Amino acid sequence: MAEKRDYYEVLGVSRNATTNDIKRAFRRLAREHHPDVNPGDRSAEARFKELNEAYQVLSDPEKRDVYDRYGHEAGNELLRRLGGTIRALVREADIAARYGGEEFAVLIRGDETHGYELAERLRRAVETVAVDVRGGERAAVTISAGVAMYPSAASGEAELIEAADAALYESKRRGRNRVTVFTGVSGERELPASLSA
Repeated sequence: MAEKRDYYEVLGVSRNATTNDIKRAFRRLAREHHPDVNPGDRSAEARFKELNEAYQVLSDPEKRDVYDRYGHEAGNELLRRLGGTIRALVREADIAARYGGEEFAVLIRGDETHGYELAERLRRAVETVAVDVRGGERAAVTISAGVAMYPSAASGEAELIEAADAALYESKRRGRNRVTVFTGVSGERELPASLSA
């Protein structure tokens, strides 16, 4: 596996860069390396993905703090452990995959309650995942989850992912470490605790 470059180096900013500095650097470099501007250029596409990954971490204060404290390897180990935790909780017939960056997608058959219950079990299980990091500390994570149902929330794959993503970001907006179900135009909601497993 290739060694990852330091995210600050990727964006060409200093460690004390402000959020606005990071945003400006990302936008400038993303325009330059965007696949639409460089059709067929695999190196530009790889650079664009690297820029996006760096921006996703450094633009989020919590992720940036974890990155600054523990670096890439702790994050990689946490992702490996999260993947194992998810695999252990889904059924053989379900599909679980890393969707990008630190996001995972789980496709299951079932109704809204079943989707919520699985997401809630995953959320609680992830709270127990931790890795040893520099200086003898332990790094732990929590997850936010979005649940969307086909066909009630979407008519196809792209819409389903968008609906689940909207619910995910509503979970984050409400304070993270929670599960939110996409309900369509009227907004998203958390199911009552009585429905959790």
